[in-house]
Amino acid sequence: MNDRIHHLLAQITVLEDELRTAVHEQESRIFFQIKGKRIEFEDSIRKSHLRLK
Repeated sequence: MNDRIHHLLAQITVLEDELRTAVHEQESRIFFQIKGKRIEFEDSIRKSHLRLK
């Protein structure tokens, strides 16, 4: 393959890694946040837990 294709493939790999990291961070923030020693769940998750009780 030529250099341009190698360069494009390298860029794609970097962007895929960045996307994976960003999605993982977003998933973590959506459902819960760690504040000190406590974990605070999102309201919808908290309500679902209460309904299951």
